[in-house]
Amino acid sequence: KKNGPDAFAEIYLAEMGSVQRLTGDNSLPPTLVGAKTVVVDGKVWSFGGLTADAFPDAGPMVFEVDGSGTIKARQALISPEDRKTLERVFHSATPLSDGKSVLIAGGYRQGAQALDTWALVEINADTISITARGKLSSGRIGHEATLIRGGLLRGSVLVTGGLNAFGTGALLSSDAELFLSLN
Repeated sequence: KKNGPDAFAEIYLAEMGSVQRLTGDNSLPPTLVGAKTVVVDGKVWSFGGLTADAFPDAGPMVFEVDGSGTIKARQALISPEDRKTLERVFHSATPLSDGKSVLIAGGYRQGAQALDTWALVEINADTISITARGKLSSGRIGHEATLIRGGLLRGSVLVTGGLNAFGTGALLSSDAELFLSLN
């Protein structure tokens, strides 16, 4: 275990009631801002974010921790077109109940305009593919997307809130969207 400035992340180990500090290796980007991280099929995945560029440039990554507490990153296998679709920040990433799909929605890529697009991503081992894509009713930055786990809408995703842009012309999104039974 390392403490101090070499610590990259921490993970709470519930069965031991303790926190383990994780160190990074050279597979990690030096900076990753605005990425969304989710757990799918027992693996930690990140979607979007920016590394060193002024605009989102990070492709999907999977993170693994070895026995010594070192965290390593691997770029997901993905087509260049699908990677470009997922390069965004201030978006949502919602893992679905099928255990292999993630809904990526909104965010922004360049400038002050909110993205009005969504993509349904399927993960198989280290390969990611977009199985569906479409438009939101309005662009959203910094919104919430919640998987509904029970009742008639079980398996659906509710998208609410957020801004339509950055800067002086930004307005709060005034509507909500419901993706019905995505799996």
